[in-house]
Amino acid sequence: MAQRPIAPRARFQLDVLFKGGPRLKPALTHTVGNQGVFIRTDEQRPMNQLVRFTVIDPQGGRHLNLMGIVSGCVDPAAAGPGQPPGIDVELFGNARDVEAHWRHLMRRVAAWVERGYTSARCPCYD
Repeated sequence: MAQRPIAPRARFQLDVLFKGGPRLKPALTHTVGNQGVFIRTDEQRPMNQLVRFTVIDPQGGRHLNLMGIVSGCVDPAAAGPGQPPGIDVELFGNARDVEAHWRHLMRRVAAWVERGYTSARCPCYD
C-alpha cells in the first residue's frame, strides 16, 4: 500500500487548549498545516485515537474547536532539540465552517512565517 504524501507544515506556535482528562490544559503547537498539527505536550496518546482541542485564533481570540486522529507521538524520553515531545494530529471530522476558518488561519500563518515570525505571540497582525 502506498503511503500518503505528507502535507506541508509551518513551524509556528499557536495557543492550544488541549482536552486531556477532566479539564483543559494549555499547550502550544509546534507545526501547523491545512491537514494537521503537532501539539507540544508530555501526554502520551495512542495511535488512531480521536482527540479534541481548541486553537485560539490570535486575531480576535476566537476559539476554534478542532478534532482529529493521532497519527504520531513523540515520547518525552525520545524528544530532542528539533523535535519536542507531543502528538501529531491529522484533522478529521470537523464542520465545514470550522475547516474554512482553519484554512484561513493557515493562510495568515503562512504570510507571518514568510515575514520571519514563528509565534502568534508577536506583533504580526498587520
